[in-house]
Amino acid sequence: MCSASHASSPTTFYGFLHRMRHPAAIDIVRSIKRLLVLIVCFFGGLEKYVMTKLFNRTFACSLEDAKFDQEISEKIYLLQHFIKPEHLDVPEIFHNEASWLIAEKELQRINAYKSPCEKLCCIFNCCKVINNLLINASMSSDHVPAGADEFLPVIIYVTIKASSHR
Repeated sequence: MCSASHASSPTTFYGFLHRMRHPAAIDIVRSIKRLLVLIVCFFGGLEKYVMTKLFNRTFACSLEDAKFDQEISEKIYLLQHFIKPEHLDVPEIFHNEASWLIAEKELQRINAYKSPCEKLCCIFNCCKVINNLLINASMSSDHVPAGADEFLPVIIYVTIKASSHR
C-alpha cells in the first residue's frame, strides 16, 4: 500500500505526472506529445504496409475460405430480393433511402482497402451515417432518442443492401 509521501515522490509515476504539470516542464511536455504523434503515425503506416504485403496470405487465401465466402454471398443475394425495412421492424420514422444509400456506399468501400484499420474506418463511417439519421429523425419528430434497438435493424438492412451493389 502506498503512503501519501510515496504518491508524490518524483520517482513514482504520479510524481512524474505532478512534475509535468509544472509550467517549467512545458517544453518537455510538448516534445513528448510530438513523439507520441510520430509513434502513432509510424505504427499506423507500419500496419498498412505489412497488411498490404500480406493481404493475399491473410484474407480468404484458402479454397475453404473462398467457398464459405461464396455461400454467404449467395444467401445474402437471396435476402436482397425480398427484404424490406418492415421485415426488420425498422420504424417508418427512420426510413430514409438517401441516408441508407450513403451508409451502403461507405460499407462498399471496405474492399478497396487492405489494412484492418482502413476497413474499420469504412464500418465506422457507415455507423456514423446511420447514427446521424437516427438522431435527426428522432429530433425532428420529438421521438424518443434512438438507441441500439433502432440502430441494429438499420445496420442489418444497410449491410444486406450494400452487398447487392458489388
